[in-house]
Amino acid sequence: MEEQASVSKSEQNAGSLTESSERKKRGKAGGWVREVIETVVLTAVIFLAVHAVVQSYLVDGRSMQPSLQANERLFVNKAAYWRTGNDSLFASVAFGPDAGTGERYLFTAPERGDVIVFHHPDDTGDDLIKRIIGLPGDEIHITGGKVVLNGKVLNEPYTGSARTEAYGGGRQTRWTVPPGELFVLGDNRTRSSDSRDWGMVPIDKVVGGAMFLYWPLSEAGGIPGSMVLPWLR
Repeated sequence: MEEQASVSKSEQNAGSLTESSERKKRGKAGGWVREVIETVVLTAVIFLAVHAVVQSYLVDGRSMQPSLQANERLFVNKAAYWRTGNDSLFASVAFGPDAGTGERYLFTAPERGDVIVFHHPDDTGDDLIKRIIGLPGDEIHITGGKVVLNGKVLNEPYTGSARTEAYGGGRQTRWTVPPGELFVLGDNRTRSSDSRDWGMVPIDKVVGGAMFLYWPLSEAGGIPGSMVLPWLR
């Protein structure tokens, strides 16, 4: 009886060890699946966060030559000109100046010379890339093939010495930039549809500031006259 009892006890132990081993295997399998799910979720969160701040754009057309060529690709910093209400919680930690519209820039305000991507002011569905020439309050006059900004001829090495003319005979040659808007021009002044044609760009239409070219690799780097990171002035 003792031997039989002993044998029975050994069988119970064997069964217990087998069940424990199976539980460990299931636990390992469950842990592996959980790690895969966590990795996928984390990757998705990082991707969405990066996409919310940085976006890739393809240059289409010649309006920004010689600074940018057709079919080049660049990164745009969508967070560069983020704004927050003056009465919001973020206003107390904002680095940027007052926007003059009841809002404050979180990082930096647009500056003359910045290359920006924006939605077409006429809501055509197109995104355009141009250079900021005038800020709110600026007086702009195009005369003699030059841009005169607040009474002084603007130095524009990024145009490659191209002349700047108003469109057509008798077209507007003077502008005052209203609050909350920007005056923009393409670097290729003879091939650019810009503020000379369709007027100012509301700041609300701005997608972000161009950071740098990444394709083709032979041309990778900063954009002439603009900032790699617009908030590092």
